[in-house]
Amino acid sequence: AAKPSPVVSTPLQTLLSQAALDISRGETRAAYEALRQAVPRYAGLPEFDYLLGLAALDSGEPGASILALERVLAVNPGHLQARAEIGRAYLANNEREAAREQFEAVAAGFAPREAALDIGIGHLRVSLLAANTPVSIPHSRLFAPSCNRTGRRGPSRRPT
Repeated sequence: AAKPSPVVSTPLQTLLSQAALDISRGETRAAYEALRQAVPRYAGLPEFDYLLGLAALDSGEPGASILALERVLAVNPGHLQARAEIGRAYLANNEREAAREQFEAVAAGFAPREAALDIGIGHLRVSLLAANTPVSIPHSRLFAPSCNRTGRRGPSRRPT
């Protein structure tokens, strides 16, 4: 009987897997630093740029996030999650009008239920900020739109 061939991982796959794992654990700075070092080699690949954008934003680097997510959207303008994340990045960078435009674009497209809720909260926050109205939406719902009930990115883990 022939042995199954082992799955061979490329350096890019290894980098992306580790970065996704770091992000899911809340270790966004480690993910950002690893991805940032690989920008000269992998910038322009949507999977790489998307994770770089997430890690940068969650590490307090909205400018770097915007650049990475713009590259994703240049290749795939229909990537709604990238569009929602760039809206968050614009908001974090105090670019309210750009954030509003992105949130509206996502709201006009198909979005999963939780993403739609988070986009609505983000849009509400932009509207309230533009009107100089105090915002009393919990911070965790504003800046973690793709988190599951555990507060971590990635699939929910249900007890077995």
